[in-house]
Amino acid sequence: MPESPENPRRSPRRAVSHHCPHCDKAYERPDHLTRHLDSHRNERVYQCPTCQRGFNRRDVLQRHQAVHDKDEAEGKSSTRRTKERALEACEACATAKLSCDNERPCKRCSSKQIQCVPRSKGGRRSSERRLSYPVSLPPYSPHVGGPPPDLSTLTATPESGPSEFSVPPPSDSLPGNAHEIYDSNVASADEMALATFIPHRNVQVYSPLNGFPAFFEQVMLPGLGAGDAVHGTQQPRVFDFNQDIDFTFTDTDIFGTDFLPDLDKVLDVPMTFTGFEDPQQSPPDEQESASRRAAAFGRSLWLWVPEKNQHGFSEERRIPLRDSDSIPSSHQNRLDAIKIPGKLSAQDRDDILKLVLRTGGSRLSVTTFPSADYLDTLIKIGIGKRTETDAWIHPYTFYDSVYQQLRPELLTALVAGGCVCCGMPSINKTGIILQEITREGLARLVEDDNSVLRDLQYLQASMLWLDIGIFCGYTRKMQIAESYLQPLCTAVRRGAAFDRSTYTTITPYSFGNDDESLQRAWHAWVRQESLKRLVYHLFGHDVEVATSMNRPAIISYTELTLPFPSARDLWLAPTAEAWRDIWTAKYRLKDCSELHLRDLLSDPSLMNQIPPELDLEIARSALLQGLALQVWEFRQQMLLSQNSRSGPRATTRLWLQSRQEDLYTTLQAVQEDSPSAPPVTTLLNEFVMMYLHIDIDTIQRFVGKMGELDARRAYPGLRDWSRTKEARSAIWHAGQMLRAARKVAVFQFRGFDCLAIYHAALVLWVYGLIQCGENKRLEVTTPMSDAELTPQVPLDGPENHVTKSFINHGVGRPGLMMLQSRGGNEGEVKAFCELSKPRTVMAVARQVFEGNCPLTLPDDVLPPMVQNLCSLIEDLGDLR
Repeated sequence: MPESPENPRRSPRRAVSHHCPHCDKAYERPDHLTRHLDSHRNERVYQCPTCQRGFNRRDVLQRHQAVHDKDEAEGKSSTRRTKERALEACEACATAKLSCDNERPCKRCSSKQIQCVPRSKGGRRSSERRLSYPVSLPPYSPHVGGPPPDLSTLTATPESGPSEFSVPPPSDSLPGNAHEIYDSNVASADEMALATFIPHRNVQVYSPLNGFPAFFEQVMLPGLGAGDAVHGTQQPRVFDFNQDIDFTFTDTDIFGTDFLPDLDKVLDVPMTFTGFEDPQQSPPDEQESASRRAAAFGRSLWLWVPEKNQHGFSEERRIPLRDSDSIPSSHQNRLDAIKIPGKLSAQDRDDILKLVLRTGGSRLSVTTFPSADYLDTLIKIGIGKRTETDAWIHPYTFYDSVYQQLRPELLTALVAGGCVCCGMPSINKTGIILQEITREGLARLVEDDNSVLRDLQYLQASMLWLDIGIFCGYTRKMQIAESYLQPLCTAVRRGAAFDRSTYTTITPYSFGNDDESLQRAWHAWVRQESLKRLVYHLFGHDVEVATSMNRPAIISYTELTLPFPSARDLWLAPTAEAWRDIWTAKYRLKDCSELHLRDLLSDPSLMNQIPPELDLEIARSALLQGLALQVWEFRQQMLLSQNSRSGPRATTRLWLQSRQEDLYTTLQAVQEDSPSAPPVTTLLNEFVMMYLHIDIDTIQRFVGKMGELDARRAYPGLRDWSRTKEARSAIWHAGQMLRAARKVAVFQFRGFDCLAIYHAALVLWVYGLIQCGENKRLEVTTPMSDAELTPQVPLDGPENHVTKSFINHGVGRPGLMMLQSRGGNEGEVKAFCELSKPRTVMAVARQVFEGNCPLTLPDDVLPPMVQNLCSLIEDLGDLR
């Protein structure tokens, strides 16, 4: 803002030598001081020839005359003053900031029957009456018949700085004492914006763009309930964010000659102010939007309220599985992908049934039970499902009675794992029941024999039911599974399974050269590799739950010093002889590597030098999961710095910026060095990069996780975030997540993959919702033709110069590609959908889910987890 006599620039770098002897204001130029002194003399030597009004300053007179010139140009008559202005207001009128006249007693004092006392010289504006925002007012609620606020009670509150409200004044417009812009002479009402007062509270409020609130702010800005009022402070109008202005005008009628109503009569009569809301009540649109989001989230996976007499079998009191329930052929292909030798014996089937009867008791009715062959098929499907990713259960020694005697708890857990992989409701429900049987059976097993805490089968069974429960789609079971993760982590940690000292080098010739020694070596190696793979799977499970639920992890990435598991072809060797032959042909001349996760996180470039005898995919996934925890830690540091009342120190800001860039560079390098990574790995990589650029807690609060009040409070911060490069980077990686998800094979979505896609959809939806409001505001102020539209930026497409220009400079209209039917038999065609149309964003996410879980038969249903997420996405997408 240009320097003016009433807005002195207080720069510490320039000498300020011109001071006002009356109020001690300082000016850099003598002519500015002279103009300021004219205000104190109050001689009004500059008179308007049209209406005879007097002014102390020539520039104010010129602005006033411009109003008359504008009226004449528009054919309006310049009304002369019909009411003579008082030379000096009496004390009562001056205190009330109301018009007075030259008679004594004045008409206002006579009508109110109060004493009319001439104003003392000390009552004028002086240095003691400087006012800095914010301003404190007595509480006022505009009830009908209630007394109006007394504007004379304005008091300065210097201890309340703007940082307490996060309302920084515009950098080039308002200095420290903003009221000095309007000193004592104002020409017209067109130059004055009447601001409301901002309360002292912990809710952040942000200045709107161009002084005009965006469309969506009218729906989303925090509203104040009756309980939120701060004593001694007038609550704000919800839509008004202009700066507070000093209303002490002793010399000038701020409304000019065109404003004829007597203000004391206006304020004496209670009025309903059109266009403003009750400060104690939120606008209807705001309440409705936030409450609808909160209601939608209340039906989601994250909120479960425990009920009395509720237990694991209260929802289903019998096992609905029958031998006649055929397993869909689309899920039986896992039996063809890997041939597991052996089969479930009748004795093992009876042991499973005994466990079910003993654990369920009178709570569970078991009239029939599947045959051994049927259960065997489900077990092999459950094992085959695990081999699609990190393969942490060895398939070829599972039924080997020489290697191990199978516990019924592990068998039951695997049957449950096979059930939840199938799309039939009866089979899926049976899996959920057997998961509860496994949980309670393992707890009883530990109570009966504490030594099982070091038993591999116990650890594997515990991991299986946790895998099933945490992402099953049933809120009760998900919360219980999350809480039971701690005991398993503790058992593995206390068994020293995280440490390298537990593991030794085992080769086909460690116990001799004969066949029996080979079998012993193979079984010992399989047992050790099973524990390694279990540990890294447990770590990944912990990270996935922590990031998707936005909580700290239980396992630290620095704990894992155990070597990475051996190569996948060694692990999936079907026999001891095949294992020996592969090792001899490919890895005999290789030194046994002890590379572990701590090494990779210390130097991620080692990823390019992974020894061939190690499992590359497990190492890459563990690296990404370790980086995900570092990203979570970074976000926590960001929260601490943002919530600091004094603001983050320069060194802290620099460190946070450097840390974010370092993590982002590392994640990009991991992706660039893995062009042939599986789609689920790419999905994880993109999720972590998106996670780096968002505050997932604020996103979820805005959606309604903690109720409608927090939903409204989250909006201002998200609005400011949406204008940054960080937001554009976040939505780019969210779009790339959808791109990677489309490449995942059918029925291959894991629980974490579903939640990651859901979070991506939320980020895109929130960004689009905010942009929708911004676009509506721009359409009002600057309508754009089709020729002026910026290029389309498909966020779920390949990277190119258009996407880079959008991320770096915000050029373009971000959107997603959506399949739309042409009608008839013409098939589907891809169409570009802008993010500023939030409903289509959720429709695209739903298409991704349904594309991976096609319903080919009339009785097919989506998995519970996917179904719940699709319902929540649909509910949010319907909000307007």
